[in-house]
Formats: sequence, structure tokens, C-alpha cells
Amino acid sequence: MPRRDYFYDPEAPKPNSIRPAAAVALFDSGGNILLLRRKDNDKWTMPGGTLGRERKGSHLNFQQFLDLFYSALQ
Repeated sequence: MPRRDYFYDPEAPKPNSIRPAAAVALFDSGGNILLLRRKDNDKWTMPGGTLGRERKGSHLNFQQFLDLFYSALQ
């Protein structure tokens, strides 16, 4: 089942969990931003994800960036 995004939709279902999340805005020297295309809904997004209990925000962002960067090179 593909993901469905609810953007200010009054008919959206109530959330069943709340999980902290973080994203990274990474720019190159020319001012271009790194964006990824989601596989579940084909929309553009910044690299990021939910925070696990064992990780802090800044560590997750850098680790996730490295994981995504290396997987894109392969």
C-alpha cells in the first residue's frame, strides 16, 4: 500500500503514534540543495528520518547522510 500524505486535511485519520524526526538541508558551494526522490510517493524530500532512542539528532542526521550518500554511489 503506498504512503498517503495528509497536508492540512480535516478528513485525515488521527495519528496513532508520535515519533521525533529530523531532516538535513545540505547545500553545495553553488547554493544547490540535496534532495531525494521518495520511492513510496515519488515526491522530493530532504534526507532525514525518525530518531531512535539510542541516537541523538545531530548524530542521526550525519549518519543518515553518509548512508544515503554511499548508497547513491553504488
